[in-house]
Amino acid sequence: MELQRLKGLYFYHFDHRNTEAWGKLFHDDAKLIVDQGDKTLIADGNATLVHYAFNHPDIIRTVHHGHTPLYAFQSEHDATGIWAMADIVQYGV
Repeated sequence: MELQRLKGLYFYHFDHRNTEAWGKLFHDDAKLIVDQGDKTLIADGNATLVHYAFNHPDIIRTVHHGHTPLYAFQSEHDATGIWAMADIVQYGV
């Protein structure tokens, strides 16, 4: 249940542009890997991840929807998972 809450907060804070609250959801050593087909972008570390995620001035609104969480616990503190997601991104003119 806590993982579902975490993912809900991830979407909520991102869509409301709450950069500080969104960044607090990640450990300092968080990594973001974005596969864009012909290239892969990696943000290494919390500050870099937050900067990458919110440094798109042409994006003025996002709405994220998360579906069918599939996760497994490896230990008390470690889990892996797949979370299907769809987003709506509105770009400025």
